[in-house]
Amino acid sequence: MLVKVNEDNTVTEYTLSMLRKDNPNVSFPKNISIETLAEYGVYEVNIIPIDNSFDSTTKKAVRTPIELIDGVWTLGYEIVDLTTAEIQEDRNVKLTASISMAQCRTQLSREGLLSNVQSFVDNSNNEELQIAWEYATRLKRDNILFTQVATMLNKTEEQIDDMYISAMSIKID
Repeated sequence: MLVKVNEDNTVTEYTLSMLRKDNPNVSFPKNISIETLAEYGVYEVNIIPIDNSFDSTTKKAVRTPIELIDGVWTLGYEIVDLTTAEIQEDRNVKLTASISMAQCRTQLSREGLLSNVQSFVDNSNNEELQIAWEYATRLKRDNILFTQVATMLNKTEEQIDDMYISAMSIKID
């Protein structure tokens, strides 16, 4: 990444293509040296990597302005809290995605509920529920299985949503 220092000492993100376009009468070599770039007020930017150890369900990395630190143009990131609207949007997006039956059953197993759900499905007279449990390869949150199981387990919709979202993170090889 490059920046150009403007006459008013502000910086603009810049590219080699822009440098060539802004200087049509100059024949630049294929690989332009740092010294040559500096002659045109163009400098490389040191990008500080994002520390991804934060909880991405409640926080996000936000790019900070490019600034001169110890003589080096630097781009960094700061970790900030997600807004309530961003958290809800992320949750809504996750709830529209599908999960595999392996993820679903693994999550139920982790919660100690798999045998209860299996018995419930086996003993139900609901063919659609039995078909979904036995033959579906992927499920969406609005599948009949979740409605029926929520009632049987006496779970709220939000609790089922949380289980569904947790199931999404299970990696099945």
